[in-house]
Amino acid sequence: MVFLIDDKGKIPTSYTNNNKMVGLVRKLSCTINLNSPGEYMGGNLKFDFGPHSQNERYHECEEIRPQGSIVVFPSFVHHQVTPVTRGTRYSLVLWALGRPFK
Repeated sequence: MVFLIDDKGKIPTSYTNNNKMVGLVRKLSCTINLNSPGEYMGGNLKFDFGPHSQNERYHECEEIRPQGSIVVFPSFVHHQVTPVTRGTRYSLVLWALGRPFK
C-alpha cells in the first residue's frame, strides 16, 4: 500500500484502512545508497540547518557516497538531493512513523 503524506507529515484518513496509521507522523528518515560512487555524478544529500546554525547553513553529506551507506536523521530536518548530472542514482528511503516528538 502506498501512503500519501500531507504537508504536516501525517497520513490522511482517506488514504489508509489501517486505523493505527492515522495521525502518525514521520519521525525518522533513513536513506541507503545503492550505487557505487562512480556510477553517477551529483545527487548529493544536502541538509539545511537554517540561519540559526553556528556553522555553515548547508551541509552536503559525503558520508552517504559509498555503496551501502546509511544515513538516519530526524524527519523534520530540511533536506534535498542535488540534481544528478551523469548516470542514475539509486537509493532506498525508509521512514519510521510515530506520534509527534514532544
